[in-house]
Amino acid sequence: MKDQILFGTYRICGSMGNGSSSCVYLVKHIMLKQFRAIKCTPKSIRGSDRPVFQQSHEHLILESVKHACIPVLYDYIEDADHRYLVEEYIPGDTLDVYLKEHKKISYLSFCRMASALADTALSLYASEYRYIYTEWKPEHIRIMGDSIHLLDFSGGSCTTGLKRGNDNSIPSQKRPDVKGLAKLLLFAESYVDRCKSEIKSLLKLCADEPGEDGITMEQLKNYFDREIDSFKAAADTQTDTSCKKTAVLGAANGVGVTHFAISLSIYLRLRGIDAAYIGKPDILEGIAEYRPHSESRENTVICGGFKGGIYGSEAPDLMTIEDMGVFKNWDIGLENCADVFVILGSNPWEIADSLRTFERLRYKSGLHFLVSYGNTRMAKWYTGKLHRSVGCFPLDADPFSCDDKKTRFFEALL
Repeated sequence: MKDQILFGTYRICGSMGNGSSSCVYLVKHIMLKQFRAIKCTPKSIRGSDRPVFQQSHEHLILESVKHACIPVLYDYIEDADHRYLVEEYIPGDTLDVYLKEHKKISYLSFCRMASALADTALSLYASEYRYIYTEWKPEHIRIMGDSIHLLDFSGGSCTTGLKRGNDNSIPSQKRPDVKGLAKLLLFAESYVDRCKSEIKSLLKLCADEPGEDGITMEQLKNYFDREIDSFKAAADTQTDTSCKKTAVLGAANGVGVTHFAISLSIYLRLRGIDAAYIGKPDILEGIAEYRPHSESRENTVICGGFKGGIYGSEAPDLMTIEDMGVFKNWDIGLENCADVFVILGSNPWEIADSLRTFERLRYKSGLHFLVSYGNTRMAKWYTGKLHRSVGCFPLDADPFSCDDKKTRFFEALL
């Protein structure tokens, strides 16, 4: 199927997956040079016991609701045997893959995800078809940076507007599926860093209670919204650390400046701080090209839990981790930094440059000296030589993940 042209407009780039009754292709619009996802469903599904609207009316659901968490429907096409939904292509990872890759997510990120999903369910139910979303499965939710999307609308129930033929049944469930969402959030909760115990109790209550007599979707969303507001209120009463500038620089080439800067930005974002890595265009271009499911827009690269931009693209309300490369001149780019992390060299030929860098920076406030690659021996040597505490960044293969060892390191460092 690859490179086949559909409807004279879309070139098939590959398969994105197959379901029980449909398949999804990644395609590229020939004229616009933009990616799309095309879902192909046969009109006759042998042995299917799904209601008629689930087989033929998914496009009406997508057309009736405009929401940030629902893919845009660009076109709907039928031929003799199949129906085709041409949708917005959503890059990123499914929820299960995302959680396994990141191992931990912040409590604030979890609350934002829960609120967004509940809000989407309420918007679907408020549509003209009173659609009740029930496909609460990790593989049906895709995450890219700070965005989250629902992907599959072939299941669920409609309480009005989509009756056809003998399909006159009214679903027994007459309000949004809180129980299904609660079970999904309980799955995600096991990956949350320092999740409140009352959250787990609330979700268990929602998952176990009968649908009509328990907590409503509005109440569940309001609970998570209050948690998010409490984070904002706490931030307003503290010193503003979410808008500060942090610099990372090295005493020599190859000491791990970029690796450390990306790792620090990932850790801060897991803690609920809107932090972004700032670096040279070639570094961001490399991340966009080689990192799977990365997305570039307006001088910014979004990739899983990573956000990065080139110099000069910083938002005013963003905490920035600036990759300054090799140290050149103390008064260039460091004057407004609240913290400066200096990576010293671990190899014999890097020691002279490292000592020279220390002497030129030693009297600046907010300095933190480190060595990379888990070299505790050199960290101890520098500590004795400089009479200054020198940390040791653990040996690490992937700057885009944050395991327990890196988490403990950053907690002690910050």
